[in-house]
Amino acid sequence: NNIAIKSKILPSDVKSRIEEALKRSAEAEGRKISVSVNGDKATLSRNVHSFAELEDARHAAWMAPGIMSVENNLKISQ
Repeated sequence: NNIAIKSKILPSDVKSRIEEALKRSAEAEGRKISVSVNGDKATLSRNVHSFAELEDARHAAWMAPGIMSVENNLKISQ
């Protein structure tokens, strides 16, 4: 069985979708999260104010099409 699935989603497209999801689901401070995409890996960085914001951002990144791994460099600051 030589079936292969190729993704036609561009990293810039994935980055935009993650950022849009973050804007919809995170609070005002969560919108300042930095997102970078390299292939099928998303990296999140900067500070958030709560564990809930951190989880919302992480979840949004995982749900983006084409993402197979998420590096979560978010830190909770008070």
